[in-house]
Amino acid sequence: MKRSSYQRASPMIIQIASFFRRCDIDDKKDLSYHLIWWKKIVRVIQIFALFFPISVVLSTLIAVFVSNIIGAPIETLHETEQGMYQIVSINEAIQNSLELAVLGIIAAPIFEELLFRSPLRFRFKWLFGIVGWFISQRLMDIHVYRNFWLSFESSYPLIVHIGAPLIIPLLLIGLGIYIGDVMVKKVSICKEYEYRIGEFIRSKRSIFIILSSFLFGLIHVTKFILGPDGFVSIPASVIVFLPLLLLPQIVSGFELAFVRLKYGLPMAIFSHALANVFAALPASFIALMHVVPEKAVDLFLEHRRIPDGVDLYAMYIALTGSIVSSSIVLGIIGIVIIGWVYSIVEYVQYKKVMKK
Repeated sequence: MKRSSYQRASPMIIQIASFFRRCDIDDKKDLSYHLIWWKKIVRVIQIFALFFPISVVLSTLIAVFVSNIIGAPIETLHETEQGMYQIVSINEAIQNSLELAVLGIIAAPIFEELLFRSPLRFRFKWLFGIVGWFISQRLMDIHVYRNFWLSFESSYPLIVHIGAPLIIPLLLIGLGIYIGDVMVKKVSICKEYEYRIGEFIRSKRSIFIILSSFLFGLIHVTKFILGPDGFVSIPASVIVFLPLLLLPQIVSGFELAFVRLKYGLPMAIFSHALANVFAALPASFIALMHVVPEKAVDLFLEHRRIPDGVDLYAMYIALTGSIVSSSIVLGIIGIVIIGWVYSIVEYVQYKKVMKK
């Protein structure tokens, strides 16, 4: 096999290292963008498997380091033990579970990738999609629109809590993308300016990648500075450590930029959703455990009996949440192990061929 042909199919580890060195990819040499969809999905899962344990280890080390210095766990700066284990009704638990899953795995990846990664390959349709999203966010400020959704809250709470923040924004994003696509196809000046803007971004793309990754990290600052009432409340001891605390999200920004440039925006959304599965999906099923007291599930598993005063149906719901959340975590660990083993084998085989 010729050396040049192997360069186009170099191992993922080398491709990632090359991207971080240059903070860009070579559009003329890299043909990954044109791969068939299922091969893109396999590659994106491999990239997730490589980055995920690094992100987890980095987050853990930073959290432990900062916690030891300020003398308090980072995750409990704005939470109370009572609030973390507040008992809720079964319907409310299911609603909270669905909200966490749908908004975390579907809504957030779409909105954030449109905003931060779509400009890396400029298209007017993505720009109009972003405009559609911003319009959807401003609609809730309109009194009539807000009252329309709130009128359904008592009878159809899921429609209000999932429909308003997900369905309407997706419809407006889709409409914006359609309008932008039609404008470029029908109006020649739009096509010309799309090309000019795209070429400008391409010439400065490393700067845009760095900027978008840091901004992506910055939007996650809310989990460290928002109090339980939703208002900004920054503990003085945390301010100086915010850049360090946001480092895992910044690294994730670079990872998603890499996926977006190599495999397209839909694959970046898929990669983002895959990362959020680990956080949002287990959390959504853990939310089901809040229908019973904190120790009820542990007592049931230990003594094989339902504690006094606990409803049987509620216990089954809580057990389902516990089992499924644990299974998801184990599944992701399996994906990570397989991804790393495959990547190492791929790298070793590549090195053997290159020595010949």
